Amino acid sequence: MEHHCALLTRKRLRHPAMLLYPSTCMALLSLLLSPALGQLDLNRLDGDTAVCPPMRNGQDDLPGFDLITQFQLDVIPLKGVRKVEGSTPLQVAYRLDREANFQIPTRLNFPWGFPDEYSVMVTFRMIKNTVNKVWNVWQVVDEDGRKQAGLRLNGDQQALEYFLMGQDGNLQTVTFPGLSVLFNTKWHKVMIGVERDQVTLYVDCQPVDKKPIKGKGPVNTEGDTLIGRLDADADASVVFELQWMLIHCDPKRANRENCQELPITEMYANAEPDSKLIPGPPGPTGPEGPRGPHGEDGRDGRDGLPGSPGSAGTSGAKGDQGEIGLPGHRGMPGLPGAAVSITTSYCTTHNTHLLSHTQPLFCLGEQ
Repeated sequence: MEHHCALLTRKRLRHPAMLLYPSTCMALLSLLLSPALGQLDLNRLDGDTAVCPPMRNGQDDLPGFDLITQFQLDVIPLKGVRKVEGSTPLQVAYRLDREANFQIPTRLNFPWGFPDEYSVMVTFRMIKNTVNKVWNVWQVVDEDGRKQAGLRLNGDQQALEYFLMGQDGNLQTVTFPGLSVLFNTKWHKVMIGVERDQVTLYVDCQPVDKKPIKGKGPVNTEGDTLIGRLDADADASVVFELQWMLIHCDPKRANRENCQELPITEMYANAEPDSKLIPGPPGPTGPEGPRGPHGEDGRDGRDGLPGSPGSAGTSGAKGDQGEIGLPGHRGMPGLPGAAVSITTSYCTTHNTHLLSHTQPLFCLGEQ
């Protein structure tokens, strides 16, 4: 008990006398902490509270920090909390109303510090009024209320965001956009793997994307851990149902998780064009399908280009004489004739008057 009391009171409240007078320490706790925290069974918080040990990826026996157990939702009645049916009739979940005040000192969860690499896994369901809000499912803040790490659902942008402290002391945020399929009133399982240089998101056991991050800084555990708060107002709780929340020391734990607890009708189906799924290996080639029916005749094509001129043909046989043509049109009047002399001859032989005879005649006459 003395150990837990020293953790709860943090640096500014630690004093050797507290280790000697447990009853005094508990009295201070009842004054300093919320009513919900005053009901906590501190002996139950001795579970997996060590910083993650050196390990190989794939070890299932690594420590995990079960926040449902550490917040003791499953043990004692708390204001603003009621037990409800979970994702299936066999599952138990907890509805957190606006009166719920889930805030406990982070050092109760992580007395030896926050893991450097880890997975955050949560199964939850939003209600209608929460879908469009910007709220933090889980977050860690320092003693002055500054964010250190957390999982945010941005209903305005239909995006999931994970924020964590950088080496420079500033908060860095990794955004996974295009997740409208997540913003509804169905049950969903979200898993985030935080490694040294990247953050990986799984939704309903399906990989969504990997995002690079800058160097991570230490997470200050001198403050509080909060569940279900508005991003703009950490004092305001949102209404949602929580079935499972775990922080595990293996950042690749999501690779081995399954979603058998989710109804088939509520499984994640990526229908967003801007979502970037991590493709899996191609499957085997299937057998050749049956031959399809003949298609309809196609439309007539366009006329082709003109061809080149052909060679000259052979001469044909002479044709028959044609019929007599019709009379032609009357010609134009002729030009005036030239002047000529006229000779009058009197031939005695024929006693005839000749004009311009063409043959010579032996006639008497006058000119």
